[in-house]
Amino acid sequence: MRRLLLPLVATSALFLPVAAMLAGSVPTAWQSAIHLDIPDREGVPIEIGFPPDSTDTRTGGVPITIANSRWLRGVDSVSLLVATYNTSPTLVTARLGATDGACEFRAEGGDVVPNNGLLVLTAVHCNPAPTTRDFMLWVRVRGQGRVAIWTFPATDAVIGDQFDRFLIPTPDGAAAFAVRGEAEDMGRAEVVRRVDLVAHFWQRDAATIWFWVVLFAVCGFCGAWALTTPTIVRVPVGAGALALSIAGLWAVMMPPLQGADEPDHLLSYAEVVGAPQVEAELPWLARRTHFERLRFRGDQRFRAADIDRPHDPAWTGDIHSERMDQRSAVAVRMWRLMADAGARSLPLPDLLLAVRALDALVFAGVVGLAAWFVWWAADGRVGLWSMVGLAIIPTLPYFATMVSDWAFVASWSVLFASGLIVLQHDGPRASWAGLALGLGIALLFGTSISAFALIPLVAVVFATRVVMGDRAEARGVLVFWSGVSVGAVVAVLLTRRLFEAGFARYDAASGSSATLLGQVNGVAAHVAESPWIVFLPLVALALLELGVRRAFESVAWDGLSRVLRLGVLAAAGWTAVVWVSSLVVSWPQVALLETGTYSHVSHYVVDVMTSVATFTRLRGLDHLTFTSFVSGFGWIDAILPTVVLALITATFVASLWASSRGTDRQVGWCVAMLLAVAVTVAAAAAAGFLMGRNLHGRYILTAGVAGLAIVGAGAGRLLATGPEWWRAAALVALALLHGISLAFVVTRYL
Repeated sequence: MRRLLLPLVATSALFLPVAAMLAGSVPTAWQSAIHLDIPDREGVPIEIGFPPDSTDTRTGGVPITIANSRWLRGVDSVSLLVATYNTSPTLVTARLGATDGACEFRAEGGDVVPNNGLLVLTAVHCNPAPTTRDFMLWVRVRGQGRVAIWTFPATDAVIGDQFDRFLIPTPDGAAAFAVRGEAEDMGRAEVVRRVDLVAHFWQRDAATIWFWVVLFAVCGFCGAWALTTPTIVRVPVGAGALALSIAGLWAVMMPPLQGADEPDHLLSYAEVVGAPQVEAELPWLARRTHFERLRFRGDQRFRAADIDRPHDPAWTGDIHSERMDQRSAVAVRMWRLMADAGARSLPLPDLLLAVRALDALVFAGVVGLAAWFVWWAADGRVGLWSMVGLAIIPTLPYFATMVSDWAFVASWSVLFASGLIVLQHDGPRASWAGLALGLGIALLFGTSISAFALIPLVAVVFATRVVMGDRAEARGVLVFWSGVSVGAVVAVLLTRRLFEAGFARYDAASGSSATLLGQVNGVAAHVAESPWIVFLPLVALALLELGVRRAFESVAWDGLSRVLRLGVLAAAGWTAVVWVSSLVVSWPQVALLETGTYSHVSHYVVDVMTSVATFTRLRGLDHLTFTSFVSGFGWIDAILPTVVLALITATFVASLWASSRGTDRQVGWCVAMLLAVAVTVAAAAAAGFLMGRNLHGRYILTAGVAGLAIVGAGAGRLLATGPEWWRAAALVALALLHGISLAFVVTRYL
């Protein structure tokens, strides 16, 4: 019974927040602002055109253009913010109606028109929805006074984004003013719970959703139980089961299309496998799930009233397929295998769920394989707990589940990180890390062009291996570099055809972006033409390592060891200083490239590196480089509560301190990885600037996973060798972190 207690508590910590979130009821009423306040935009009153110099009962009107009038179907009331300039006219009646008569809202009189208050107009009829965008607001009052509608200037950008807004155009049509107010739908009478909304998204019933949750809970419990009594067989099964339970929850709970760029990648999938129904059904699914209203709009939620009211338009902006055959050899192969297995003709909701499920299974399999490898090659339990840094990244299972080639990037990053952990541990089987590193690199390069940003990190890793080696003699050198060579062979097999064709991007037609892509394709073409080239540097590095071993086998490393430990302690001290000082110091934020803030690549790189060096903040966390990595769910607007992020950064600070207590080689690898991540992020920032793309967290996903794996390994070794209750508390805390993160993100949308 005692052996079951910890798995039960850990599983409860993961699933109870999710279950409570699903069981919670959502407001039946639906309310939405018909404007989006812009803080620096000054309000402008637009007067109702009453006859001049009249105090009798009089009528005035103002034309209103409603960009998406079908949005009004089912709305119970519209409230407009009005001004009377401290006068007191009495309302006789007010009417907002479509010029074709298809929609009408009225307000009955008797009360004084409120100054800087809401004029509430109740729906008379608006079903079917009007087809015209042209409306007219008529206001009839008696008594002395004036009435105006509060607005703010609407730029083209605002008009384009606020598709469900009310606009008052100027007579010459050169400008427009956005009306301020709100709309409301009283919704359904019955209680609706979040699980009902999730079921609506997937065209299932609530019982099916609960069944899936229970199934994942059982999977998680079995995984936790296996890891509390680890063996060489239970470790991969347990780690894989836990990964599947968390990733499976993400696959089911994340609303359709709200994964980053998921609509684009669904179109890419359809293009790769030949599934024309995807393009035909995608606008329908976007309207049904209110995709456009929810994305980028943290103030919006899907409510019960939305179930029967699809949203128009399906989307604004550019939704397009990527050239996946010239972007990701691995994704193309995986998607075609899945389509051949029967997924090609599935309806779109089922297809989306099936692709997410495939991603979750791949992630679970890779996590299980990585856990087995680290357990086998890095001293059992100590090695397993050295992977704890990967579990501190709440976004990792999210990234690994959404429909994108980035899902595979997340999985291969775990495999690559397992090789680094084994190298750092420096056990008797450390040389086998070459196989994990080689396969990880091969799969990453075959999956995404973003892997080219890893070249600096890989260079630092290989240089560190040459200098530090491992415990084994010459045989270890042969094993390590042979393993890397196996990865090189796999890379050639995976990517040769892609290298021959060259990478292509829809947004790289000219300028620096095209130049950079051309350089990448030039290197790729040489590799495709002469694949044996990739082995030359590997042979050279192997020979160099043998020479370094012989030259320095009698050198004492005590002095260097002390310097390295001081370096790790200094890094820990600096992160602690940043953590505390952020309460009073406003550390720099990375600005958006689109704002034209940066005139030169060096300015941008300096800002990015300053942000990365000060990421352990308690407040003022940088949105692009940190929160979009640790908390960048969906469209990077579902940011975890500050207290959760503060605890995550505190964990990194503690892990750096714990890393300084490792062996000389472990400390050396920690220093090397800090340097490798810094160089890689700088290179990615420079490439992003040249391509005109902001450095979102997922663009440095592999570097971040690798760095946190090594930094977190220090805390993991401390947990593995400490009292048993430390490990129990850590397991429960990690489960709670993922449960709270998932529940919080889902409530952002529902």
